[in-house]
Amino acid sequence: HSSASVRRVVSPGLPPLDAQTELVIYRVAQEALTNAARHAGAAAVELSLTRAGDQIVLSVSDDGSGFDVRREGAGLRGMHERARLVAGGLTITSSPTGTIVRLTVPAS
Repeated sequence: HSSASVRRVVSPGLPPLDAQTELVIYRVAQEALTNAARHAGAAAVELSLTRAGDQIVLSVSDDGSGFDVRREGAGLRGMHERARLVAGGLTITSSPTGTIVRLTVPAS
């Protein structure tokens, strides 16, 4: 069992966020990375944190085996609930060649 390599891309000059929003970003990233390592068998994962207009975007993509996003377990439900707590949005796209978890939260 080998671990995946993780590439991090964090844009400079991101605005300060309130503690709850920071925690949501952290927890969603943590869950997405855990899923990539535990379930997907990913060799490579990229985590990016960028700004797009008035949104902060967290994206975690992997090259793992993918899964059926309609069969949502507790971890995915938790990510959706966390996003809602901070008026954010969460999309998860998955195919046999990888998964992308994308969280958007208001920048202010």
